[in-house]
Amino acid sequence: MVNTQYSPVPGKLTSDQLKLGYWYSSHKLLIRRIIIFVLIILDVFLISFAVYGFTDYYFISQPQVSQLYEDLTTPKLNYNYLAEVSFPQPLNVAFVQVLRNQEGKYDLVAEVINPNNLWYAPQVTYHFEAGSVITESQTAYILPNQTKYLMTLGYSSESAINNPSIVIDNISWEKNVLYENLQAKVLNIEITEPKFESGQQLGLTNGTDSSRVSFSAFNNSAYNFWDVDMNVLLYRGSSLVYVNKIPFRIFEAGERQNIEFIIHEKISTPSMIEVLPDVDILNPASFKGFEGEG
Repeated sequence: MVNTQYSPVPGKLTSDQLKLGYWYSSHKLLIRRIIIFVLIILDVFLISFAVYGFTDYYFISQPQVSQLYEDLTTPKLNYNYLAEVSFPQPLNVAFVQVLRNQEGKYDLVAEVINPNNLWYAPQVTYHFEAGSVITESQTAYILPNQTKYLMTLGYSSESAINNPSIVIDNISWEKNVLYENLQAKVLNIEITEPKFESGQQLGLTNGTDSSRVSFSAFNNSAYNFWDVDMNVLLYRGSSLVYVNKIPFRIFEAGERQNIEFIIHEKISTPSMIEVLPDVDILNPASFKGFEGEG
């Protein structure tokens, strides 16, 4: 029998190599198309990636990075708050006014504002000056954020007092971060029924040269207080025409005080009566012990 099977000759192509060559020759066009297709897909991917990178950098990431740089270089500290925490701001004087009464005496009053949220002035020593007139020094306290009326009442002077000023001789400061919560919890004194009655309405013998002011004060808190002042201010329009201070030595929780006093000077009916309770709630000595406590 004759053997027809192909036997490779040394140095010649093998059967498998010939088959591979034949397959390649037959599929060369397809392979070329596949390679071109893959290259096109790769180009599209690279171009898309480049477009995305360009868009992201200039329209998305760059603004964010710029904002980040700006945030990093912009100071975040609240220097006003730091200044207030570290040092109290000075008191502001809104106005100083002198009121002459019928007895030839003068009432001097200054509206003083504590602009500090965290600082309390337990002791403010002050006096008034007007030319050669210098009043005696007095002492008061001013709570955080309080508008306080510092007064010298019934000051006798042979000469007229004009254009007075207030001088703060000395002031001590204490930081208190709990005042806001304490104020809401403790300070609840209600003023109702403020009333002004002229001398004619009262049927007084000296006619219109005297009048009466009355109001009701209710301690609607759970605390008993020592030394509560009621600052009474009468206005005609925006002008202050009368001031007075009514002291309460003791004001018990749940107590109502009906106050009235006579003004021995000629005052026409005011357009507004303002009664401002004032008690130093940051001073433990202002609180009277409950019944049964030692």
